[in-house]
Order: sequence, then C-alpha cells, then structure tokens
Amino acid sequence: MEDTIRLAEVLCARLCHDLAGPVGAVSNGAELLEEDDPAMQGEATALMAGAAGQVAARLRFFRAAFGWEGGGAKDLAEAGRICEDFLAPLAGQPARFSLEGPNGSDPGPEGLKILLLLLLLGAEALPRGGHLAVSVHQGKIEILALGNGAVLAEDLAVLANPSTSPPAPSPKTAPLLLAIGLARRAGWKIAAQASPGRVVLAAFR
Repeated sequence: MEDTIRLAEVLCARLCHDLAGPVGAVSNGAELLEEDDPAMQGEATALMAGAAGQVAARLRFFRAAFGWEGGGAKDLAEAGRICEDFLAPLAGQPARFSLEGPNGSDPGPEGLKILLLLLLLGAEALPRGGHLAVSVHQGKIEILALGNGAVLAEDLAVLANPSTSPPAPSPKTAPLLLAIGLARRAGWKIAAQASPGRVVLAAFR
C-alpha cells in the first residue's frame, strides 16, 4: 500500500511539473493583454493560443497514459494521433513521429497504455530531438528513438537488465514504474536496448 501511495504522489508531481510551463505561459499572456500597446496584445494572443494548445495536448496524452476508464485511446490510430499531438509542441523533443501497424494489430487497452508510457520514455531519451518510430505487429510494441545524443537513462537500466532492481519512485521514474506494473498485470514483458544514437523500447507478450 505504501508503494502505491508513493507512486500516486510522484505521478501527481510529474503531472503538475509538466503542465506548469504552458499554464504559466497562458497566465503571462493574460498579463500582456492588459497592456495598452496593440503589438503586445497581438503577441499575448499568440502566446496564449500556443500555450493552450500545449495544455490540451498534454492533458489528452496524460489522461490516456496515466488515467483509466473513459480517457484511454480507443484504438491504435487514435493512440498515434494522441502521440503526435503531444510531441509536436515540445521544445527540444522529437518533431518527427511515425506509426506503423496493420489493421487488426491493436494491442488492447492496457497495451495501448503501455505504448504511450514507453513513447514518453522514448521522447526523454532524445534530449536533442530526433525521430520516434512506433511499430505494432503480432503482439509486440516497439518504440525506436533515433537521434544525436540518444541515451537510455540510468533509471531505465532495469529494462536492459532484468536482474537490476527497479528505481525508487520519483517524478522522473513514475512512467517507467507504471509501465512495469501494467505489463506485469496484463501479462506483457518490457525491455530496452541502447547503442550510440539509438534506443529501442519494446513490450511483448
């Protein structure tokens, strides 16, 4: 029970952190609207519109990845749209995204949640941007992160070496721990491999 409470705490901290930036930008834009300078008002409107779009995309992604009934992706195509919208406005994150999966390859509700969580980890493996390619075939999900400086974070070592103990709960490790828990409950396994400029995250039955 204590572990569950701790994971809930760090997930909430993670959500607040990731939403604070664009919400703050909306607040700054509202302040600029109070200026008498028409040029400032145009800048404020653009700032608020962009930030509001980021908030909406992040909320949709987080609801699908961290939430439960009613907020998840209905199928693989919708999961792809959620991922693309989430990644597009992230400064310093991959601007390119691709999804490959034949008809009938949807991995089910929990598989789609695992896909979203692994994609979040893949995005964080690309500090300088790059390309995230997602493929779903015959009960296997693969996230390929390609880019200059692509690296598997030390906290993800448990995916590359199952004998390694899971990391302690923190806002940074929360998506990983949730993915591990979901995979265990749904009968999936998750793993990772890394080489210079390339990180692969996979989930399979």
